[in-house]
Amino acid sequence: MSKLLRVSVLLSFCVSFGLVGCGGGEGSKTVKLAPVSGTVTYKGGPLAGARVTFVPEKGPLAMAQTEIDGTFTLKSGALNGCAVGKAQVAVSIPTEGTGTPQMTLNPAPTTPEEMAENSRKMAEMTSMHQKTAASKKAESLIPTKYAEAATSGLSFTIEPGGSKDLLIELKD
Repeated sequence: MSKLLRVSVLLSFCVSFGLVGCGGGEGSKTVKLAPVSGTVTYKGGPLAGARVTFVPEKGPLAMAQTEIDGTFTLKSGALNGCAVGKAQVAVSIPTEGTGTPQMTLNPAPTTPEEMAENSRKMAEMTSMHQKTAASKKAESLIPTKYAEAATSGLSFTIEPGGSKDLLIELKD
């Protein structure tokens, strides 16, 4: 198992505890997740093995890896779905040998502030990984602008009922 995959699994585990750990008590802010699936294409064909990351305006990151046919189903940690609302999207091809700097996450956040801090740290870790990969001049199979949500130009609005059959078309 690659180091990147282990970090992704750890992040997913932490996010799932964060979502479960937020009780529905008075004054707490809960995150509504909706099922999201779709297909990523590049140059008219399916893009296999790509990491798809949705960065919602509110709520935890949602990630997936595309299958051989380019399809994906998002998860926020161990829970299926993505936070409802507008989300920016990044698509990248993981490269071997790129490590992600380690950061400590709260394994069981109990307040919305602690959950937001975990999400901020996860976004920072993702950004650090992408910068590390770029600094190693890893050859990307797709245009590098797609690797970060802020520069990809990709965004979707996730409705409460979910979004199926999203099409993410990458172009040169």
